[in-house]
Amino acid sequence: MADSSTDQAPRKGGTKNKRSWQKRFWNITQGTFLEGKLTLRNAMWIVAFALLFILQGINSYTLLRGKKEIAQLNREINELRMEQVTVETTLMGARRLSSIEQRVRDEDLDLSIPKTPPIVVKR
Repeated sequence: MADSSTDQAPRKGGTKNKRSWQKRFWNITQGTFLEGKLTLRNAMWIVAFALLFILQGINSYTLLRGKKEIAQLNREINELRMEQVTVETTLMGARRLSSIEQRVRDEDLDLSIPKTPPIVVKR
């Protein structure tokens, strides 16, 4: 009679492979992989995660700095818009005829508005 363990061919992806993944998972979650010898592969993973965390911190800092700069530029834009409206209003007031007459009187210039309209010569 043949041995029952040799009669069956091993299946691909059997329980042995499943148990090794379970064992690795529990070793990582419980931290027992750090108890043994620190292998090069474990050290590479630790360094990779440390670099990932450092890059994430740098990225967050850069993002916050950019947001702060954008807020500052938006405030500056609002201030410049208000200044533009103020200057436009001042210039509109300075172009009024009554304002021009007042400035001429203040400077004591010998200018006056003509009482008769200009003569238009037709060709």
